[in-house]
Amino acid sequence: MPSFGLNEGNLTWAVDPDIAEAMRFQCLEEGTLTALEALFVDLTPVGNVRFGIYSDAPAIPSPDSLLLDAGITPVTNGWVSITGLTLALTAGRWYWLCYLLQNQNTLQYEPGQPVNEHAWANLAWGALSDPFPAAVSYNTNKYVMRAIYTLIPAPVMPKVATLPAVVSGTRATLNGYLTDDNGKGGECRFQYGPSAQYGSNTPWVSGYTSGDTFYDTITGLAGGEGYHFRAHFRNANGQAYGVDQSLSVPSSGTRGETVNAETLFSSGGLLNGY
Repeated sequence: MPSFGLNEGNLTWAVDPDIAEAMRFQCLEEGTLTALEALFVDLTPVGNVRFGIYSDAPAIPSPDSLLLDAGITPVTNGWVSITGLTLALTAGRWYWLCYLLQNQNTLQYEPGQPVNEHAWANLAWGALSDPFPAAVSYNTNKYVMRAIYTLIPAPVMPKVATLPAVVSGTRATLNGYLTDDNGKGGECRFQYGPSAQYGSNTPWVSGYTSGDTFYDTITGLAGGEGYHFRAHFRNANGQAYGVDQSLSVPSSGTRGETVNAETLFSSGGLLNGY
């Protein structure tokens, strides 16, 4: 599973009890916290450790509001974890991973870390305070701690295809096919206009699901002119666009024309036709 924090350090320190120790780390991905852990290097571990996570103060780097008191677990030599946690994590946000010891134990740490990213304050053994204690000290050493999380999968986007248009005189019937609605159903329409910037839309029509075809007719087209169009679908998962196509209105206004369809595929978070 992915994690953020500090995975190793070069030095060790015997940490006293009744001191809330907090390390500032950034989470780079959206996810759900599942575990907090710290690395103990102690052949004679004793007592318990309490883990928690605090928000970052908005003005200057400092542990602020308590987001989660994760509870206590016995101290052992090596990585000590509390699992089964649930806390939504925001991509790009800074968090303070905190521990509080019941007895003195030795932990691994790394010196020379950024200023004001290790904070500590006196706090009697028990529940973590909310907010973090006000009388805070800082240094540039960071204890080896990390947060384990699961990624929140990005929603699967729907897919729609633009089908051939049929031109008859100064009117055209635009056609589309809903390739995949991702099980949610939704609304379909067409975008059209004199260029690939479109500028006009047919009305949204709801009730379409995967495998449905849909159409709409546009009228009043100018003879001898060309038009661009594409299918458009939306639902709770997002939006999908068919590939851009073009049609030509005959000058005589009498000849019918069928425009070849192309294949739709997705690109990035928003599906676009090419």
